[in-house]
Amino acid sequence: MPLTAGALSAENIGSRSVALTSEAASGGTTPYAYQWYRSTTSGFTPSGANDLVGKTALTFTDDTIVPGTQYYYKVVTIDSAATPASVTSAQLSVLAAQALPAPNQFAPSPVLGMPDMRANFNTVAAQIDGGVVGSVIAGQAMKYTQDATGVPSIEPCTANTDQVCGFISYDIKTQAFVALDMCELAQRGNVIYLIATEAIARGARVMIDPLTPGGVVTATTGKPVSGWALDPATAPGEFIRIEVMTPAFELMP
Repeated sequence: MPLTAGALSAENIGSRSVALTSEAASGGTTPYAYQWYRSTTSGFTPSGANDLVGKTALTFTDDTIVPGTQYYYKVVTIDSAATPASVTSAQLSVLAAQALPAPNQFAPSPVLGMPDMRANFNTVAAQIDGGVVGSVIAGQAMKYTQDATGVPSIEPCTANTDQVCGFISYDIKTQAFVALDMCELAQRGNVIYLIATEAIARGARVMIDPLTPGGVVTATTGKPVSGWALDPATAPGEFIRIEVMTPAFELMP
């Protein structure tokens, strides 16, 4: 009987963690070895670049997720035959819950994509391009598409060489945006809360981290600058206020 992968499922989906389960594989030669993989790209190929190191059990809790982010999971099973067979599970899609701000109108707790209202100067309306597959979230870096008619049409940035036109502003009514949805885009002069995926010094110029929607890292030579860090980030995953510099195009010298 050929080796067959088990189905994946998720429960207790929160803003910072999700409980994941894989059914046991069948067929082939027991015992089996399992390895979990995760990506923010649908249809990804499991590899060393997206494996969840040490996650080899049928159940585990992923507590390294970013609020409001769309994730995709797969499990690769390898049997113990003399010539091992391997099989990849069907993809499991999980949208992490967006963290909600504390109900304090004078000092709300920051969430991904929330503008700092003390420096909210330039926000424009835009429409998610009709060809966008899946969802995009507050804080995600966007670029203009070729459609130049009517309301500006935008799509997610996929590389740190993309020219960012702005970041989607947090909207308490909409946790995820899909094709043809309207949204507000924070542009140059605005200050917005994003996610630092590495330690960033106050005053550093930053660029997007394409592996994490809403993520930023310190800008490197030859890459477009998308903003300035107003706060120091001491650990990956912290919120950081960024003064947006887009859509002006500047390369880090």
